[in-house]
Amino acid sequence: MYKSVFYLLFIFFGIIIFLLWNGKDGFSVGIPVCQTIIAEYTDNILDWSTNQNPYGVPMFDNDTSNYLDQGHCGTCQTYALTSCLSCLYNIEVYKIHLNNNNCNNFTPITISPRSIIDIILKYKLNKTDYSRPCTPSNQCGLHDYNYDLNTATSVDIFSYLQNNLFSNTFDTDNYPLIRNHSVKNDTNIYMNITQCPSQTTHLFDESVSSLSNPNFSHVNIFDPIDLIYMNYGDAVNISETFSNSIISQLDNNPSLTPQDIISEVDFITRLKTELKIGPIILGISISTSLRENGLLDIIDLHDEISFNNMIAGAHNLLLIGYDNNNAIILNSWNPHIGSGDMPGILQYYITNDVPLSDIYGDFMNWFNIYRPKFNNLLSTTEICRINITIPDAQKEQISQTIPYISNIPYAGIVGGLGIAAMCAANLYSRRNRQGHVVLNDDDDDINVSVPVPQECTRGSPDCP
Repeated sequence: MYKSVFYLLFIFFGIIIFLLWNGKDGFSVGIPVCQTIIAEYTDNILDWSTNQNPYGVPMFDNDTSNYLDQGHCGTCQTYALTSCLSCLYNIEVYKIHLNNNNCNNFTPITISPRSIIDIILKYKLNKTDYSRPCTPSNQCGLHDYNYDLNTATSVDIFSYLQNNLFSNTFDTDNYPLIRNHSVKNDTNIYMNITQCPSQTTHLFDESVSSLSNPNFSHVNIFDPIDLIYMNYGDAVNISETFSNSIISQLDNNPSLTPQDIISEVDFITRLKTELKIGPIILGISISTSLRENGLLDIIDLHDEISFNNMIAGAHNLLLIGYDNNNAIILNSWNPHIGSGDMPGILQYYITNDVPLSDIYGDFMNWFNIYRPKFNNLLSTTEICRINITIPDAQKEQISQTIPYISNIPYAGIVGGLGIAAMCAANLYSRRNRQGHVVLNDDDDDINVSVPVPQECTRGSPDCP
């Protein structure tokens, strides 16, 4: 019996060696490994803030100190874009961890929305502080940023970065974004602007003399670990694709309706397909009367509201997943708590509260109600997924901080244990045979083991 147990252990260790050596399905024996990427994600729930996504890990920082609340400032477009960039950057960093087979120390980060504002104002407009007078209606003193640059939506800002960060004088290598709540070299925390400042607020919280120095670079006032480098790729403008298709077919066949051309099912299917790659930026119409109560009421086909109110209620937020046919939305102001549903652990996102059909209805509103008033007006509902990559230099820097974990040494250890088990089995078998002889009872086919007489010295107590 014991011999069989030892041999079974040997076989067991052999199987473990094979799995470790070949890295089967992320197999491990108490060592840090990574989740296997789900190439064809088919679950009914997808959420980039939890482990219910193709990578199996949250891609948003759930640290409550990094909640991004725009406060009283009209900077929803910057906050939505920043949240999106943070998620996409975390996905790219996680891929580096995957390559090193070490994901235990992967921690999602959050990018500071203010860093986008300060970088553009300083290096493109040569500003030293936020414009004044400061009122919420002029974006908390960000008049130059929002109006002079015409950065009306998240995609506008992304396009601006995309078109300017690769010029000879303004490139991603020299102007990285900044991690949220970073501590500067002067020990001050780099805080976001969420309300009109009571006094002049300078970019990067630096002095005028420092900002006016031709050699100024914010790279020198932050810890390198807090600098986030990325290349801005293409934008997949879903709403524009749908709009162009609708307008083209309506012009050719006026008897059609927008809903005939793009059905609700096709619309939602496209959203879910894009969400499996990454979050989607939404520019939608909301009820401004509910804004101050923290309610998010998307204006859809069933709402009656004037055109002027819809313009005033334009809002950018981030679609980070779906729960069957309901949206999971990451917003930048206080959550709507209704129908007994509490917000999740992440900042202000709403689960099972906004049907994806409402987004479809908001998109179709512009064709059913307002396009006839404004010839060839595209839907202003913004639905866009963006792409980024990490520069090779930062990839290498990140990779150097992640020790590569190979399964092969562990396979050797387990192999040694397997060999030890085999040796123990043989040793036990040999000892079990010493001092015994086996007699066969042919009639009953039974093996009987009896002691073999040992030699002794005549006259000793052991001898008969």
